[in-house]
Amino acid sequence: QLRAAEDGLDYTTRLLLQEEAHDLPYGAIWQEFCARNERPTGKALMAQLAEYARLVSPRG
Repeated sequence: QLRAAEDGLDYTTRLLLQEEAHDLPYGAIWQEFCARNERPTGKALMAQLAEYARLVSPRG
């Protein structure tokens, strides 16, 4: 996924994937926190950010 993000110049996805790799020791705790607060993580977060970017990009 990281390679595909780099090749596609998708820097937001690349950043998220790199941060998930850095968070490995405590990532499960963060995911549980986000789940309890109904916040997306991982692929769901990437999809939500892509949708947001699609909506706001026409604004200039």
